[in-house]
Amino acid sequence: MSWGEDRLRDLLGRLDDQYVVLASVRDVVDEMERDVEDGRDWDTDTRDELVRRLRALLLSDEA
Repeated sequence: MSWGEDRLRDLLGRLDDQYVVLASVRDVVDEMERDVEDGRDWDTDTRDELVRRLRALLLSDEA
């Protein structure tokens, strides 16, 4: 395998990882949107948990 092919395979792998992270972020945001649409009040614990989940996703090794 040439250097260019190896580099391309590495970049495509990184794109796959980023897609997984973005899909996970979308899932959390969708959950937040459902809460808003349902009129659910966010207490401090709920808000903090959602923020922690988003932060963990964005700081994961795949991001």
